[in-house]
Amino acid sequence: MKFIPIVSHMNPDGDAVGAVMGIYYFLRHKGLDAVPMLPDPAPERFRWMDEDSVILNFRENEERITTLLSEAELIIALDFNNLSRIDAMASVFRAAKARKVLIDHHLYPQTECFDQVFSTPDISSASELAFQILLDYCGNDISQIPFECLNALTAGMLSDTNSFNNSVFPSTMRMAAMAIENKVDLEELNRRLFHIHREERVRMIGHCLLNAMVVRKDLEMAYVFIDKEIKRKFCYQKGDGDGLVNQLLDIPEVHYAIVLTEDPDRIRVSVRSKTGYSAQKLCASKFNGGGHEKASGGHIRIAAAEVPAYVERSMAEYLKEMNADE
Repeated sequence: MKFIPIVSHMNPDGDAVGAVMGIYYFLRHKGLDAVPMLPDPAPERFRWMDEDSVILNFRENEERITTLLSEAELIIALDFNNLSRIDAMASVFRAAKARKVLIDHHLYPQTECFDQVFSTPDISSASELAFQILLDYCGNDISQIPFECLNALTAGMLSDTNSFNNSVFPSTMRMAAMAIENKVDLEELNRRLFHIHREERVRMIGHCLLNAMVVRKDLEMAYVFIDKEIKRKFCYQKGDGDGLVNQLLDIPEVHYAIVLTEDPDRIRVSVRSKTGYSAQKLCASKFNGGGHEKASGGHIRIAAAEVPAYVERSMAEYLKEMNADE
C-alpha cells in the first residue's frame, strides 16, 4: 500500500495533533507508511508530540500533500465533521479517489464525503474514539498498542477535556486508567499541555482579564476580544489564547464565556458554557459555527470596532430566542 495520509483540521488543537500522531505511531508499528498532515502548522506548544517533525502542513507543503492525497488508496480523517474544517485542503481531499475513513466526535458529520464513518458525539475527543477503535482492533489487548501511540492519544484526550474539566465520560476515565497502567505519565502530559507558557503569553492573559474582559451579568456572559493591538503588544503566537475562555466561566453569574481573536481575514470565536447552557446552539445561531454542547467555535467577518456591539446584541437576541422556546 502507498502512503496513508492522516488528516485533521485547521487551527489544530491538542486533540487534532494527538489523534493524528497516535494513528501515525500505530500504523508505523504495523509496518505501514503514513503521513500526518494539517492545513496549517500546529501551535508551538503541541509540537513536542511530533519530535521527528513528520507532520506536513498544507500551507508550506501544498504540492507534496496534493500528490500524496491524489495517489493514496486510503485516507484517515480525524476530529472534523465537515470538509470546510480543512480549509484549502478541502478541494484536494474531495477530489482524491482513495477510500476515506472519518473518526470524529462532533455533531452532524458530513457523511457523504466519506466511505466509512466512526462518529460518536458522546465521547471526550477524537483521540479517545481512536483509542477505542484501536483497542477493539487489537482484541482489547492494550499491549499491542505501542507506547508512543497511547501517549499521543492520551495527550489529545487530556487536551480536549481540559484535564478532565469538561466532556468527561466513564469511558474517558477508563482510558486514563489504562494509560496510567501502561506507563503513561499523566502529570508530565498535563505539565506539557497546560503549564509551559512563554512570559509574553502569561502577561497577555493577565492583561486580558484585567483590561479586556467584559462581564455582562444581565446577559449571563463574559467575553474578551484579543484584537491586533493586544496581539502586537504581547508578541502573540498561535494558540496563546487557548484556555482563557475557561477562566471566564469561574464567575458564578456567567453561563456563557466567549473569546474572540482578530485574524487578518476574520474574527475567530471560541465559546464555552456551563451545564444546562448550550455553547453549540449559540455558535450555530450567531457565530457561523458549532461543535460540542458546552465547547464550540465559529467566526464572524466584521470590523474590529463592531465586535463588542455585535457580541452583546447577539447574546441578547439568543437569550430572547431561548426564552421564547421554553
